[in-house]
Amino acid sequence: MSKSKLRCASAGGASLVPGRSRRGLLAAAFLRAGLCASCWTPGLPGRGHEGHEPLPTRGVQIDVEAGLATLSAEAREALGVATVEVVSGRIPETLLAYAQAMPAWQHRRFVTTPIAGRIAALAAQPGSRAAPGDVLAEVQSPELEALQSEYLEALNSREFSAQKLARASGLAKIQVATGRELTEATLAHRENEIAVEIARNKLRSIGIDERRIEALAGGQATAATLPLVSELGGVVVHSDLQIGAVVNPREHLLEVIDLSVVDLRIDVLEADLSKVTRGQEVEFVSTAYPHKQFRGQVTIKEPMVDEAAHVGRVWVRLENAEAETQPLLPGMYGQARITVSASGDGALVPEEAVLTNGTECYVLVEAASTELAAELVKKNVVVGRRGGGAAEIIGGDLYPGDRVVTTGAQELATFFVQGVLRPSPEAARNMGLRVEQAALHPVDEIVEVDGAVDLPPERRATVAAQLSGYLQKIVVDRGQQVRRGEVLAEVASVPFQETQLDLLRAELEAALLAETLARFEKLDRQTAIAQSERQAAEAGYRGAILRRDAARRTLLAVGLSAVQLDALVADRRMVERMPVRAPIDGVVVGMDKTLGQILEAEQPLFEIHDLSTVWVRAFLSQRDVARAGIGTAARIRLLTAPGYLGEGVVVRSSGMLGLSDRTLAAWVETTQPAENSAYHNGLARCTFVAGRSEPVLAVPWTAVVSQGTQSYVFVQDEQGRFQRRPVELGRRDDLRVEIASGLVPGELVAMQGAAQLQTAYASIR
Repeated sequence: MSKSKLRCASAGGASLVPGRSRRGLLAAAFLRAGLCASCWTPGLPGRGHEGHEPLPTRGVQIDVEAGLATLSAEAREALGVATVEVVSGRIPETLLAYAQAMPAWQHRRFVTTPIAGRIAALAAQPGSRAAPGDVLAEVQSPELEALQSEYLEALNSREFSAQKLARASGLAKIQVATGRELTEATLAHRENEIAVEIARNKLRSIGIDERRIEALAGGQATAATLPLVSELGGVVVHSDLQIGAVVNPREHLLEVIDLSVVDLRIDVLEADLSKVTRGQEVEFVSTAYPHKQFRGQVTIKEPMVDEAAHVGRVWVRLENAEAETQPLLPGMYGQARITVSASGDGALVPEEAVLTNGTECYVLVEAASTELAAELVKKNVVVGRRGGGAAEIIGGDLYPGDRVVTTGAQELATFFVQGVLRPSPEAARNMGLRVEQAALHPVDEIVEVDGAVDLPPERRATVAAQLSGYLQKIVVDRGQQVRRGEVLAEVASVPFQETQLDLLRAELEAALLAETLARFEKLDRQTAIAQSERQAAEAGYRGAILRRDAARRTLLAVGLSAVQLDALVADRRMVERMPVRAPIDGVVVGMDKTLGQILEAEQPLFEIHDLSTVWVRAFLSQRDVARAGIGTAARIRLLTAPGYLGEGVVVRSSGMLGLSDRTLAAWVETTQPAENSAYHNGLARCTFVAGRSEPVLAVPWTAVVSQGTQSYVFVQDEQGRFQRRPVELGRRDDLRVEIASGLVPGELVAMQGAAQLQTAYASIR
């Protein structure tokens, strides 16, 4: 066997590897055992690979080119060689972040009073439990008395007008009453019917149910107090009330939270947002219960970055099954572990079984074994994640059930040293190696500045209720895609109810005056009384039409649809809650309101972001302003999308330098938006192309390595071997660097993975 194929340690301690020093630990083991690679005992039972002699019973035989090692039993014992079985499994990649438990917005509600008054009775205290429909407090109010009296008076007037209409109808049949008297009686009764509906709607608007309204109409006594009812089952967590306290509709009187579920808000660093997606497993450990894990999945990932902290919000819905014994209470802090990557089961080996010679990662697999000898095979592998003392094998000829060497592997690895830099396919994959021909490329004159993701003004909208009230219902969730005109929330609003009442009154008045004008058409136009009445009726009719149209425009502006308006007029039944609609298409962000919360007119509820067009706001120093004007091309990189490289042009400028930072804001519109990765306020890097060059021989920055002041590239020959070659660098931009000398077009160069080749080069040099 030639020396190129045989490396062994002899009893005399000499190494047969030309140019290599003695391997001390292995040689010492051989000496202690009295082993010699030249000692063979033919004819002993054992297994061998085709083309090789039977396994020796003493000594060590290493075939570097074939990747084989044969050990006698004595050598194996001297080295303490041990093997373990490759198992099936995975090593998940996890991400740690701070988190806080928050009340789930669907399970949290404020309780308010729709009318001003005093607390007459109080049935809830902080910590007490409430079921849906439970009365938490009662309010005594003169306004309640006035509304009930208005309803009773309207009923009485309607009854009287009904009797008058019946009498006028009977007299008209026998021609005792005139048609004018019958018309007036009809119109008066219709007006009273509308008044009853208006009074009923007012009672509904303050929370009086239909059963109580019917009882009031049936003759029962008026209600002395207005009950404040819990619409949610849960725990009362806030109440500063006492008997006799004066309250008004602008106060949050009580707060009820259902603790059966909570939302976990996780603040993920902007640089890690790209790793997080919906459905990923999450474990949360609170400082209150350090030995208990709460588990859930990512349900929402908000497409926005906090401008000050530069974190993104991720939400997890957690079941609070042990709410009675170990409850996860809103406000608790802790640490969340997000499993951001969990591939399918593969091969797992102990970390100490993975060896490297600088170029390759490999393991030694036990291919054959007897009581007298064993044969080990070197197998190149692609290593994935590591953790917990194990390594994940994602490529290579290794499978669960194989046995790999752990103890003694490092000593045997000293014999598998490559003399040339020629990576195997597995090594190339480990390195992320990419080889391409050197070619001509332009190297631009550039200006690089910091920036932040922004949205065009028409792509970002605030959602707000245009009339005051309190938030009754939210029909969307954070991160949800919505369409323009879609109802997002509903607000209980007294001004909204009053506007509907104004519309009904104006509609009724216009109808009555229209009938009056029609009756006047039949009278003698020359009669002085008829003429003055006609003029007054015409003026009243025009005024009613103006008020009706104004009310219609207001209701359309605050969110009612044309269909709802027509139904309101036809059925005379008011819409209970004011709809809040999406002003544009986009995604819901920034939602932090609570059901039952009091809202002022135009107070923002949340925002809608349309990410179909993305801008980046760049900050130019005074010396760079002239080099990045309107229309200048730019390249964009985002912190939230590590692999993204977008292109765009400057479309707008602030027109002046900031007084504090002395920078000019310039907005770049991207032509290739980073889908699901461009978040408002996210950090960016803008490269403006201030000048173009003729194509020159250039390579990516990842192809160049440096040692001291000298730069190098790795060139591949026809046999697949890499040679490190010194080069001189010329012009450079953010993408490439010019090779002024040392390389010619067409040569194969490692464009990616050069840094890893540098490490391998040092190991074989």
